[in-house]
Amino acid sequence: GNSIDPANLVIQGGYWANQLENPAYPGNWASWIDFFAWYAHGEGQTVDLRDIGLLDDLRVNEELAEWEKGLRDHWDEMAKELAKKILTIGRDKAEHTEKISESFDFGDSVIWDVALGIARPKWLRRFSDPLVVLGNTTIKATVTIKAWRDPAQPNKVYWSRTIEYSLEDSFKDPGDIYDQYPGELEWMDCTPYSIVASWASVNGGWIIGP
Repeated sequence: GNSIDPANLVIQGGYWANQLENPAYPGNWASWIDFFAWYAHGEGQTVDLRDIGLLDDLRVNEELAEWEKGLRDHWDEMAKELAKKILTIGRDKAEHTEKISESFDFGDSVIWDVALGIARPKWLRRFSDPLVVLGNTTIKATVTIKAWRDPAQPNKVYWSRTIEYSLEDSFKDPGDIYDQYPGELEWMDCTPYSIVASWASVNGGWIIGP
């Protein structure tokens, strides 16, 4: 059947991961297997998706791209509203910051990928999205909108909108994907590490009042 004994996996998985070639960091990682190799060889060093060529792969995720677009559209409107407010209430500048977070699922079936991968990594390497290792992860966004009057032309108000995104996930306890076992069950001769990413989106413009 589909049952995998995590205690067994600790030894088998650790042995398998330690046989893998250590991927270059920074470098271009092409498979989720590279993340397991780093678990064995990376000595706990944090991995930034930008440094392994996978930030764009993250951002083309359909749900994430949709979320980002929704945030951009909404906060551009809010920034323009702020600019209009400045025109009407006679202030010179205003600013507003908000923190938002959303969770995304990059791969539920990681445990089966792993188990199959140990059995036949050459076959699976070709098919699987490397970012399945993120599983369910949270992305945070910090939004800042600003509006300020042009000193030389008081009926002109500029606006700007910045969204800074960040992700922080950890690669640990890979056998216990459904958290069925107490504590962390790290694989033999492997070290957990963090996976991070950050990017930003900026826009701006102006409005002219009467």
